[in-house]
Amino acid sequence: ITEQPSVATNVIAGILTQFGSDINYIRHHPEHGDRFFYDPNIKPDKIIQGSKNYLHPTGYQGSQEIYDIWKKYESVLTDFEFEYKNSYWHDFPKNIQNSMFFWHTKFLGCCGYTGRQALFCGKPLIVNKQYCRIYNTLALEYLKDGVNCIDIDPNLRSFEENIEIIREWSKDDVYKNKCESGLKYT
Repeated sequence: ITEQPSVATNVIAGILTQFGSDINYIRHHPEHGDRFFYDPNIKPDKIIQGSKNYLHPTGYQGSQEIYDIWKKYESVLTDFEFEYKNSYWHDFPKNIQNSMFFWHTKFLGCCGYTGRQALFCGKPLIVNKQYCRIYNTLALEYLKDGVNCIDIDPNLRSFEENIEIIREWSKDDVYKNKCESGLKYT
């Protein structure tokens, strides 16, 4: 949030806040645009999408460690296309909807804006909740391994087990079920 509210701290509190006669509206800016939604009729390509901002070592929050993990999964999951792009507003909804999974192993805590957009599109995330635990982020609460994400934390299970889970989730009937159950949880 870059702008501090001047009257009500949030919209819900706004209905309990006494307003002066000179105030007759509340301005609301939704963080998640209306172009991010789940459409069960979109059959995604076998793409694992990531954001260059936090994935690539030259990105804003990039790290060589995270990039090396991405490359390790890419080298084994040859039946998937791995793409990372800048998260530009105009093409981001389409990129997410055309993807099967959204890779969001953000070093500073996981599941920021782009991860939540993917969840709103019904896309399962590939995350490393180890980072969430280190930074005690809110994502600990709403990322549920096996429901709306696959947690690739090496302390949780092996690389080979994670590969098997990603392949299992990509089967048509399993994938649709995971998208819909993930939306209900999110």
